[in-house]
Amino acid sequence: MRTRRLLTLFFLMVWGRLPLPAQSPQQLTLQEAEAIAVSHHPRLGAVRYSALAANQETLEAKSAYYPFAFGSLTGAGAEHNSRVSAGGLNNPIILNREANGVTVGQLITDFGRTQNLVESSRLHAQAAQEEVQTTLLDVLLQVDRAYFDVLKAQAVLNVARQTVSDRQLVSDQVTALAR
Repeated sequence: MRTRRLLTLFFLMVWGRLPLPAQSPQQLTLQEAEAIAVSHHPRLGAVRYSALAANQETLEAKSAYYPFAFGSLTGAGAEHNSRVSAGGLNNPIILNREANGVTVGQLITDFGRTQNLVESSRLHAQAAQEEVQTTLLDVLLQVDRAYFDVLKAQAVLNVARQTVSDRQLVSDQVTALAR
């Protein structure tokens, strides 16, 4: 058991010192990064679908202006010498029966209620569209901020490398003068 642990530790130490093949870094322009973020950001997709739903709510509110119709169909079958029909007790003489009907209605007056509902849902849809625009701009701001943070970090890394190089040169010169 102890040997296995030592071998594992040894391989981890050796493996950690071996250079591992890495992927080459991908270079992105700011426009490419923004395009990727806009097409794949989940929050942006969610608010877009919410805006589409809000537009449908406006159509739903407008439907009160138009006539409506619905139909119904009912029926009951009678068992021979039975008092139970359609799940309940009925009169002693149960007959087969069927009924159907159609209802048509039209709103004549609602004292401006439908107009106010339509206007409210239209404003809600407009707010949802503005939320899409706000979310889009927020996503682009986050991408720009991350992009420029990476550029800043690369610049700091380049300055640090140059500083190390310059200090190594000074160290080499001092060592040469000392000899």
